[in-house]
Amino acid sequence: MARLTAYCRRFLQNCRKTSTARTESAHFTVDERKEAEATIIRLIQQQSFSLEYKALQQAQPVSPKSRIRWFHPFIGTDQMIRIGGRLGKANQVYDSKHQIPLPAPHHFSIILVRYYHEKHLHAAPQLLLYLLRLRYWITGGRRLAKRTVHKCVICVRARPKLLEQFMAELPAARPFSSTGVDY
Repeated sequence: MARLTAYCRRFLQNCRKTSTARTESAHFTVDERKEAEATIIRLIQQQSFSLEYKALQQAQPVSPKSRIRWFHPFIGTDQMIRIGGRLGKANQVYDSKHQIPLPAPHHFSIILVRYYHEKHLHAAPQLLLYLLRLRYWITGGRRLAKRTVHKCVICVRARPKLLEQFMAELPAARPFSSTGVDY
């Protein structure tokens, strides 16, 4: 999805430039890919959190009925909604201090969770949620992570079925019917 968006962005930029200043490379730069991902996330946030986005742009508090009101949202320098909190002075990367909120039922969130699950060798739900929260905060993310792992065919096949063994009958002759301990 990010690659396709990067192609579209490059096409539009090349249409605006003169023929000598166009980008002809088949490969994307890191900046192009990051900007394409940021464009996708901005569009998703404007669609899913439209009331919150408008309120934050006008420097007003978000609605008390909002799903992200408890996270002290704000608009970052990249024009995306970010989550505030108590980690403002922590010695961490900006993305892990102020995650990007995404809605769980959105198709992009589902694709993102599935990508992280496969990228990190079919991570369990808790590890998957931890890895996602280094950059994103998906509302209802715990449920989405569990559902992704339980729907994964490879994880289901690798999960062994535990066999229950019944205890056998004890023999009639008891070799240790009387024991003693020497101190």
